[in-house]
Amino acid sequence: MCRAIVYATLLLALAAIPRVFLLGNHSLWLDESYSLGVSASEVSQILANTDSAHPPLYYLLLHFWLALGRSEVLLRLPSAILGALSVPLAYVLVRVWFPERTALLVAFLLALSPLHVWYSQEARMYSLVTLLGLGSMLCLSLVLERGGPIWWVAYLFSSLAGLYTHYGMLALLLGENVWVVSRWATRRGKPGFVGIWFASQAALALGFLPWIPVFISNISGQAGFDSFILATLGSLWDADDGVLLGGGLAFLLALAVGTSVLWLKRPARTAEQRVAWLGTAALVAYPLLTISSAVPLGISVKRQLVILLPYFLLLAAAGLEKLRRGRNLVTLSMVFLACVSLAASYVQRETEDWRGPARIVQGEGQANDAILFYAGYTQSSFNFYYRGALAEVPVSFGDMDSQLGDVQHRYRRTWVILSHDTYDDPDGEFRMWVARRWTLLRDWSFVGVEVRLYDTGNGES
Repeated sequence: MCRAIVYATLLLALAAIPRVFLLGNHSLWLDESYSLGVSASEVSQILANTDSAHPPLYYLLLHFWLALGRSEVLLRLPSAILGALSVPLAYVLVRVWFPERTALLVAFLLALSPLHVWYSQEARMYSLVTLLGLGSMLCLSLVLERGGPIWWVAYLFSSLAGLYTHYGMLALLLGENVWVVSRWATRRGKPGFVGIWFASQAALALGFLPWIPVFISNISGQAGFDSFILATLGSLWDADDGVLLGGGLAFLLALAVGTSVLWLKRPARTAEQRVAWLGTAALVAYPLLTISSAVPLGISVKRQLVILLPYFLLLAAAGLEKLRRGRNLVTLSMVFLACVSLAASYVQRETEDWRGPARIVQGEGQANDAILFYAGYTQSSFNFYYRGALAEVPVSFGDMDSQLGDVQHRYRRTWVILSHDTYDDPDGEFRMWVARRWTLLRDWSFVGVEVRLYDTGNGES
């Protein structure tokens, strides 16, 4: 027990270092600004915010945390803390199932994982739901091993909290149900356990019942089901630069299919053989996943992968244990690859740079200038850094002649901020309208953001 505590403490310290390193180095991006906007509202407004794509627990926790301040570091610090806590928790969980060496390897790889560090440095709910998922799985494991009302209560609490954090928790709960049913089908479960298990799932459903109408409304809305549970195959390919991530995950899919075919042709006879097959597949896929998770592409896929990452690493570590030769060399290679990919992720972590646009507009803006946001929801990201007094005009997709004509009539020059505008305007109608009618004076390009200064020609001098 003492040795386990020492290991958990050392792993926590190891995990904390990369998660707090350069925590405030990159600017808040769109989703983080949205987190701030929702969390800064009153509690009643957070609970009533049914337009959000996510349940309210993370926003509620961040709401009370904001009393400490609103800098980039403070906004991201809860995610960093929760992400660091996930590492020793993963060690404890794997230690219930496997030898200590396997548990240490899983926790060590999770501590250095660029994917997990990435979402531990983002003011979003993904590190929280990953931690709660590990807690749910650990409590279920202890229920199966030891029983007892304490672990049942802890399981229900962590699982329900996970559901109120992110809908991706449903995928983990599905996996838990498959695990429990398979134990019962192979007669390894305790008598009467199935009845208690179904009662626990009914309790979870009852606890989540107040949010189910919102959940149904969300998955039937514009974002769709894939935004809340698992990304669709179409989202594996990034529109601009997705060769690495899209091709990498397509390879993972092909590898999984190939492994399944081999399994069907030569069926494994024991559970140990099945673990060996899955572990080998995960071990082969590990370099691809690690490299692809070090670059800011395919965000919609990565969000789902990070929740399941600890279990993928468990399979890879289990596969490593089955190697008869070269185990130490492969282990060192995995650690080296994780370190290199993690270092690379710090270099290219910036998703959107809003400091630069705010600095340019604030420094070069003149009286009777206006700032125009075609995608109005990016305005909060800009305003987190902008301290000027120019008029700001959000423009929505629709009657551009009326909206932009009014801007042209009232202002001499217009600063156009472009980011995410292709979501609402894939054909670029807004860009073409402005290019035909206004004179481009200067333009600047930043990561994920364009700034264009136009002479409208008609504003008052």
